[in-house]
Amino acid sequence: MNNQHQKTNRLILRPLQTDDSRFIQELVNTKGWLTFIGERNVRNNTDAINYIEKIISNDKVTYWVVELLDNTKIGVITLIKREHLPFHDIGFAFSPTYQGSGYAYEASKAILEYVINTTDYQTILAATNPRNTSSIKLIEKLGLTYYKTEIQNDQESNLYKLDLEKLKIDRLVKKFFSSFTNKNSKPQLHILHQTCLDQVTIVKNTNGQCETYDLQNFITPREELLTNGMLQDFEEYELEEKTTITRHIAQRVSHYQKNGNLNGRKFSEKGSKMFQLVKTNTEWKITNVIWDDEPLTIS
Repeated sequence: MNNQHQKTNRLILRPLQTDDSRFIQELVNTKGWLTFIGERNVRNNTDAINYIEKIISNDKVTYWVVELLDNTKIGVITLIKREHLPFHDIGFAFSPTYQGSGYAYEASKAILEYVINTTDYQTILAATNPRNTSSIKLIEKLGLTYYKTEIQNDQESNLYKLDLEKLKIDRLVKKFFSSFTNKNSKPQLHILHQTCLDQVTIVKNTNGQCETYDLQNFITPREELLTNGMLQDFEEYELEEKTTITRHIAQRVSHYQKNGNLNGRKFSEKGSKMFQLVKTNTEWKITNVIWDDEPLTIS
């Protein structure tokens, strides 16, 4: 993959190069690396240069060197397609001095975002030694979940998995729900044009009474209600969901909560929505929405 520079609030991530040989020699000989990743037989600067050149020449291996904004080198993030695994796996290693400050999470998150936004990868894995509890905590914080345990070259590893297509749909649906919020902000209903196809069909079917909308007919009355003062402190969010993805189409059944203040009276309501989605190029869009609300609770 194209290994580009990335930047976060505190860090710079750039491609590994032979000038990093001293740093790499130190890193691969730290206690953490030797215990949980393994011996690399990098004893001197020449070994380190050879090690780096081997990495750079392998198009299935990508290394980013992580630096502070003052260019202090503190760790690496890796993305590797291994022969025995079906998907790329993300890895990280940091100098002991810079562990425990959130740098590994910040850097790993940046690379995951880069992969999501610039590749067509559908899944990312992470492999770690079952005894490496700090690594497992970070992997789970990044959103990966336990997949399976495997033994490779007499070494036991826990594999964790992140479904990137599911993650994209999660974010899309969250944007859909949040577009109605006017609690501490103005509603952002224009976002619906980003999340939905222009030809989207939206159907309300509460108490067996069916109402059908196109996108603009759906937006217009809700925008007025959310901005004229009648409905205040409104928010709507998912409680639970089940998503099924089949190649370039998907369906999501969502149970959600909404709360607000209607004409001066607080209310809460639950309901269910069914989303149907299609993937166009690398982007998911909503094609159909059907919803059914439970009875309104007003206090």
